[in-house]
Amino acid sequence: IPDTGIKRLSTSLNLPLTLGTNNFIITVKGEDNRTTHQYNLRIIAKPYPAFTYDSWETILANVRKDGGQKYAPVSGGKDAQPTKDIDLGTLGIHKVRVANTTSCEDALLENSNLTSTTACGFVVEFADIIGSSKMNTTATSIGGYNAATVMLNYLDTIYDALPTDIKNIIIDTTVVSGRSRLDSNNFTLTGQKLYLLSGYELNGGNCTSASVDSACGNTRQLDYYATNANFSDYRQKIFKTNYYKWWLRNAADGVGEGKAFYVIDGEGKGIVSTYGYGNQSNGVSPAFRIG
Repeated sequence: IPDTGIKRLSTSLNLPLTLGTNNFIITVKGEDNRTTHQYNLRIIAKPYPAFTYDSWETILANVRKDGGQKYAPVSGGKDAQPTKDIDLGTLGIHKVRVANTTSCEDALLENSNLTSTTACGFVVEFADIIGSSKMNTTATSIGGYNAATVMLNYLDTIYDALPTDIKNIIIDTTVVSGRSRLDSNNFTLTGQKLYLLSGYELNGGNCTSASVDSACGNTRQLDYYATNANFSDYRQKIFKTNYYKWWLRNAADGVGEGKAFYVIDGEGKGIVSTYGYGNQSNGVSPAFRIG
């Protein structure tokens, strides 16, 4: 402090804070009671991003208490959602966000045909793209998501890389997917730990539209995507440093019979005309459930 000979000062104060901008004037008076200096202090208080800072143990306790409502998705696009880092070892550090908190019981009240549990309960999805993978070794979507052996093996690799404290709280998920809206055959995988999302779980809408598959009626739109439908960036995901295409699990309709799956493109658009053949590499960004 100039003119006082004081080079360092330590003190503690309890300051009453409210959300938003808090302005204070701090007065420092010398021991001689003659030298006084004033400093302006501004503190901007923001809501505590609980999902970011709570431990997975605490998150699980809240999920079991009330479905984890304190972590429910908020409106404002992808940048408004609190994220949490997960270290996947050689696969890198990646961010996750909460995609859903509506319980399976409440989801059944919305849709009595719900057989896929991919969009009910406490759903966590990767907010970025972990890596790139094919669906199959050849350009095919025959057999749907269930027969996408390359992708399913890659999801197992991601799961194996998860920290133990996360593996211990992931619950099994029943994944229902379809060939296309022109094919009434649905495919069901049970006991899944990680899974890809479907077009309807992102877009919602009318099950008769070209952007959904025959399994549309067996799932629902995730809370995050329903809440943020009016934001242009809410489906964009980054791979390394750039926005990139990422796979969905439903097969593309009317694109080279039995050859392609839908994707979300780098601008967050899809899924009507955006697709990738089964042997093309696109981004992988799965989801999982906690309970």
